[in-house]
Amino acid sequence: SDVFLTPRNLLNILWAVSLLGIVSLGQTVLLLTARFDMSVAGVVGLAGIVTVLAQINGFGLIASIGFGLGSGVLVGLCNGVLVLATGANPFLVTLAVNLLVYSLALSLTESKTLYATIPEFNLIGRGQLFGFLHYSVIVFLALAVGLEFVLRRTIPGRTIYVAGLNEVAGRLSGLRLQITKLSAFVLCSGLAALTGIIMTSRINSTIASSGFGMEFDSIIAAVLGGTSLFGGR
Repeated sequence: SDVFLTPRNLLNILWAVSLLGIVSLGQTVLLLTARFDMSVAGVVGLAGIVTVLAQINGFGLIASIGFGLGSGVLVGLCNGVLVLATGANPFLVTLAVNLLVYSLALSLTESKTLYATIPEFNLIGRGQLFGFLHYSVIVFLALAVGLEFVLRRTIPGRTIYVAGLNEVAGRLSGLRLQITKLSAFVLCSGLAALTGIIMTSRINSTIASSGFGMEFDSIIAAVLGGTSLFGGR
């Protein structure tokens, strides 16, 4: 097709994959510690729902977004505490949490579609810089570049690799690996929540199942990008 390899179409593809890309960045960080998060799909839906419910109840733009992000951080914190405190399989724990989060989202919406009430909210998902570059693409690329720097050039970033590569060596070196792993869970869910907010902004509505399938797609994307399923690389 003579319209495929064109700047406009490539930018449209970037816009389409930016949401999954943001979730995959969080999943990548967690995979580096040799762990998974199967609850990201539920978090995507929950964050959008919490954001819209906050708007419906009279909260402003910034506050509603804060509530949405906070819901994701809270789920990530629960995931991390459950996995690290019990030593249980993170795949099974986060899969169970995903079902709980999805059930909560269904209860909050009463299985209905919710619509955002603040017009400016739509700019997050639909707005464009210079009339051609969507803000969600900018967020995705900025996060990718920022994480690349943090993971490769900072002590906390290198500690994430150690947590997945050799926990014994890391612990004997005095690294606070438990905090590092907990932070990875929180970051993964936080980025999933950000994705849910952007997705809701893009279509001006949200349902409990809006993140359906992203748990597997984000893992596949991270692995295809070169992240080892066994952590540390």
